Amino acid sequence: MNRKTLYPLCFTLFLLIAFHLSFASSLSMADDTASLAPPMAKKIPKVTEINEQKLVDDYYWLRDKQDPDVRAYLEAENAYTSAVMKPTLRLQKKLYDEMLTTGTLGMRANSAAFVLC
Repeated sequence: MNRKTLYPLCFTLFLLIAFHLSFASSLSMADDTASLAPPMAKKIPKVTEINEQKLVDDYYWLRDKQDPDVRAYLEAENAYTSAVMKPTLRLQKKLYDEMLTTGTLGMRANSAAFVLC
């Protein structure tokens, strides 16, 4: 195998192992995160009528960025996400550092990460 075909295979294998280790560690931390409950957004129905059809959006109130309730809900959601993702911080940093060293973060959106055979 040449280097172009070997690198994607090694990278895929690395990601699978990293995911497995992350998943295993998150299972062992399940007791810590099980007590955390995700924040629940309150439902405030907003009815819009379009072409004689009534559409109900229970979360329309989240569009108002100046509302203190929206800010409080988003901060609670961010705190919950940080707590749940805490066991994966080391893995996240490792993957980010690898992407920086391999240059994949600097690639344009329309460029391929690797060439398929």
